[in-house]
Amino acid sequence: MTATPPVGAAVCPGDPISFSTTAGGSGPFSYQWKKDAAAIPGAISSSYSIPSVAGGDAGAYTVEVTGACGSVETP
Repeated sequence: MTATPPVGAAVCPGDPISFSTTAGGSGPFSYQWKKDAAAIPGAISSSYSIPSVAGGDAGAYTVEVTGACGSVETP
């Protein structure tokens, strides 16, 4: 099972940002986005967006993808 990692970016406060992943392997797939290793409530699709970035949004974002044969978390 594989998942593409989200790409890091620097944006200005108030700007939008989006992350996405592509899963490979045996589905169906479920997704859980995380910020600094903590699950983001409701962030359970293959993409995650922040419509207006604030200072508190800075951090390391990853996604855990679960499929028929287990799970993988992006670096």
